[in-house]
Amino acid sequence: SASNGNNNNAGTDAGQPLRTIQAAINKAQAGDTITVRGGTYAERLYIQKPGTTDAPIVLGAAEGEQPVIDGETLAIPEDAALVVVQQSQDISLVGLTLRNAGGRGLLISKSSRVTVRNCAVETCYAGGLQASQCDTLLIEKCVVRDCGRRFLAHGPSRRNVALLVASSKDVTIQENRVFENSDEGVGVMTGCERVTVRKNTC
Repeated sequence: SASNGNNNNAGTDAGQPLRTIQAAINKAQAGDTITVRGGTYAERLYIQKPGTTDAPIVLGAAEGEQPVIDGETLAIPEDAALVVVQQSQDISLVGLTLRNAGGRGLLISKSSRVTVRNCAVETCYAGGLQASQCDTLLIEKCVVRDCGRRFLAHGPSRRNVALLVASSKDVTIQENRVFENSDEGVGVMTGCERVTVRKNTC
């Protein structure tokens, strides 16, 4: 909880929540669900965790609440990201809003069986939601808006794509809204296999 959390808490009792999302990620094990209360979290997140097919790790918004991970006050280089999922398996991100990154909003790299559902990525300078070297990836019912703003000042770059997948296989990109971005909307780059893009609005 951004309002009354404390990182000295165990994080297993809803009445005594942790203060930061990263503290909860650090404690998470396969099969755990991290419930994020509404509010603004000014922090970068790094996820490198092994869930399993039967016991994934879920990072999601509390029901009816809207947590925002905001990078406005953070120094995030263009080649970095506000939230990184790297070398992980069986991870789900649900109902989160990521905004105001100097680099990319969400970067998923070298990971398997990752789901991003009902998330929003907004106003990220070097690109919105990008994945590389992933296996079995689902991006569903997300909003990517006002990203790739570097294009306005510097012209085209591979990082300007709002929603980008590269060198990945078994990917589904469906029912997303990708709009008001400064360069390309959805990009499927070389090295991809078995990618389905359907029912998106760009």
